Amino acid sequence: NEAPVAALTLNYNGCRTEAVNFTDQSDGKGRAIVRWLWNFSDGSTSSLQNPSIIFGSSGSFSAKLTAITDFGCFGFFL
Repeated sequence: NEAPVAALTLNYNGCRTEAVNFTDQSDGKGRAIVRWLWNFSDGSTSSLQNPSIIFGSSGSFSAKLTAITDFGCFGFFL
Protein backbone atom coordinates (compact mmCIF):
# COMPACT_ATOMS: atom_id res chain seq x y z
CA ASN A 1 0.00 0.00 0.00
CA GLU A 2 1.11 3.53 -0.74
CA ALA A 3 1.78 5.89 2.13
CA PRO A 4 -0.81 8.64 2.48
CA VAL A 5 0.05 12.17 1.47
CA ALA A 6 -0.49 14.49 4.43
CA ALA A 7 -1.69 17.97 3.47
CA LEU A 8 -3.41 20.87 5.17
CA THR A 9 -4.88 24.30 4.70
CA LEU A 10 -5.21 26.99 7.30
CA ASN A 11 -7.44 29.97 7.91
CA TYR A 12 -6.06 32.85 9.95
CA ASN A 13 -7.00 36.52 10.07
CA GLY A 14 -3.62 37.76 11.30
CA CYS A 15 -4.62 38.75 14.84
CA ARG A 16 -2.67 37.15 17.69
CA THR A 17 -5.83 36.73 19.77
CA GLU A 18 -7.69 34.81 17.07
CA ALA A 19 -7.53 31.06 16.45
CA VAL A 20 -5.65 29.54 13.55
CA ASN A 21 -7.99 26.96 12.02
CA PHE A 22 -6.25 23.97 10.40
CA THR A 23 -8.10 21.76 7.92
CA ASP A 24 -6.83 18.30 7.02
CA GLN A 25 -6.55 17.80 3.25
CA SER A 26 -4.67 14.49 3.36
CA ASP A 27 -5.00 11.83 0.67
CA GLY A 28 -5.10 8.25 1.97
CA LYS A 29 -4.22 6.85 -1.48
CA GLY A 30 -7.26 4.57 -1.46
CA ARG A 31 -7.21 3.89 2.31
CA ALA A 32 -9.19 5.64 5.04
CA ILE A 33 -7.25 8.04 7.22
CA VAL A 34 -8.21 7.17 10.78
CA ARG A 35 -5.78 9.13 12.92
CA TRP A 36 -4.22 12.58 12.89
CA LEU A 37 -1.30 13.80 14.99
CA TRP A 38 -0.59 17.53 14.99
CA ASN A 39 2.53 18.99 16.62
CA PHE A 40 2.80 22.76 16.88
CA SER A 41 6.06 24.61 17.47
CA ASP A 42 4.73 26.14 20.70
CA GLY A 43 4.75 22.62 22.19
CA SER A 44 1.02 21.94 21.91
CA THR A 45 -0.47 18.91 20.15
CA SER A 46 -3.83 17.72 18.86
CA SER A 47 -5.33 14.48 17.61
CA LEU A 48 -8.37 16.16 16.03
CA GLN A 49 -8.79 15.98 12.28
CA ASN A 50 -9.29 19.76 12.03
CA PRO A 51 -7.89 21.55 15.10
CA SER A 52 -7.91 25.23 16.02
CA ILE A 53 -5.17 26.82 18.10
CA ILE A 54 -4.45 30.24 19.56
CA PHE A 55 -0.73 30.81 19.88
CA GLY A 56 0.18 32.58 23.12
CA SER A 57 2.54 35.15 21.63
CA SER A 58 3.40 36.90 18.39
CA GLY A 59 5.94 35.38 16.03
CA SER A 60 6.35 32.62 13.50
CA PHE A 61 5.07 29.16 14.33
CA SER A 62 5.07 25.87 12.47
CA ALA A 63 2.78 22.85 12.38
CA LYS A 64 3.56 19.22 11.60
CA LEU A 65 0.76 16.85 10.56
CA THR A 66 1.04 13.07 10.59
CA ALA A 67 -1.84 11.27 8.85
CA ILE A 68 -2.26 7.54 9.54
CA THR A 69 -4.39 5.16 7.49
CA ASP A 70 -6.46 2.19 8.61
CA PHE A 71 -3.65 -0.03 7.29
CA GLY A 72 -1.06 1.66 9.53
CA CYS A 73 0.74 3.64 6.83
CA PHE A 74 1.58 7.25 7.61
CA GLY A 75 2.57 10.42 5.80
CA PHE A 76 3.99 13.69 7.11
CA PHE A 77 3.45 17.34 6.30
CA LEU A 78 6.00 19.71 7.82
